[in-house]
Amino acid sequence: MSENVTFTIAGVVLAGSLTLPDRGAPVPGVVMVGGAGPSDRDNGTHFPAIRRHLVDAGIAVLSYDKRGVGGSSGDWLDATMDDLASDAAAALDFLPRPPGDADRRGVPRRRPPRPDRRRHPPGARLPRRPDPVDHRPDRRPRRLNPSV
Repeated sequence: MSENVTFTIAGVVLAGSLTLPDRGAPVPGVVMVGGAGPSDRDNGTHFPAIRRHLVDAGIAVLSYDKRGVGGSSGDWLDATMDDLASDAAAALDFLPRPPGDADRRGVPRRRPPRPDRRRHPPGARLPRRPDPVDHRPDRRPRRLNPSV
């Protein structure tokens, strides 16, 4: 089941697609971040097959249009790397959380484990930056491609 969604970061409305597996129980989720240039939620033709595979494996997938692309406001040409990293963090925060783990109305919750990040160039540079929410620069994501 896929639905069009929007979320806001620093006055910029980002539009995307949230695809959920056909399950009644809470599931893990991933955010797919597009590469260089004016990337849409499908990152050209790269994301649909990956999205389908993840959803078939029981994982929720959120991907979004870069600023100024598709249904998103703003301009990707004016965005800094910090802006793009904040967009990715906002997308991760937008993912639904299991009941009792989060409440969008501000109810305190336990901190979930830091997500594992897989990446491919050129979007690979974004997850390397310290998490804007976490502020723990000592935590480094694992590399999928050691040459990156």
